[in-house]
Amino acid sequence: MKRWQWIILALLAYLILLLVYMPARYVTSYVQESTQNQLRFTGVAGTLFSGTSQSLSYEGLRVTNIKWDLSPLSLLWLQASLDIRGGAIRNSEQIYIDGNINLSILNPAQVNLSSARIFAPAKLLLSQVNLPVAVTALGRFRLDIANFKFNEGCQQLNGQGSWLQAGVNIEGSPLDLGSFDALLSCESPAFVLDVSPENGLALDAKISFDQNGNYAAVGTFSIPSDFPNDIRQGASFFGESLGQGRYALDIKSR
Repeated sequence: MKRWQWIILALLAYLILLLVYMPARYVTSYVQESTQNQLRFTGVAGTLFSGTSQSLSYEGLRVTNIKWDLSPLSLLWLQASLDIRGGAIRNSEQIYIDGNINLSILNPAQVNLSSARIFAPAKLLLSQVNLPVAVTALGRFRLDIANFKFNEGCQQLNGQGSWLQAGVNIEGSPLDLGSFDALLSCESPAFVLDVSPENGLALDAKISFDQNGNYAAVGTFSIPSDFPNDIRQGASFFGESLGQGRYALDIKSR
């Protein structure tokens, strides 16, 4: 080999070693600054290709004990493909995530998620929504996502969602609602849940929301006859009565 070829080879090897052993904290600091601290990391350790973080926070949502592995080959296509896991699956008060995230290096706003499983406390998520009556949610949400594409809004989503051991506490009255199941999809830029009516409220609804906090829920539901009177009276906040304990659901963000 000629001298200039050896120099180029040595430079390539040096750059590869820099990437392989680059401390993860350099990258997470850059991500945190580029998002104006909306995305925050703590206790970062390891390297770019195999690292950990004690926590990852975004707009009030926090995941602990993050671990990731980055595929080196994905960088050749200007992508970052990470297998990521974090949280505590057995702790109903914590968020848990396990899946593959694919990020575009040229377009950081583009995110693909596949083969993912997510658990989140219902109380935590519903506290972000401004509902017409004071409601504290009980139980845990589960999302099983086959694939999800996000780019300034929901572009494609295929998956299923469940509200496990569902319940609510309305003005001091706790109610057990069983479980809810829904299909997940997109109506760009909104996320959509089509709720199956096989649940404790016979809720048959289409629920949509976007990253800006806008939401809408349209459908029907029933209030069982054994529910307290104040709960049945409060049902009118969510929609008009259709008779015989059935109500139209029609709520939207303002």
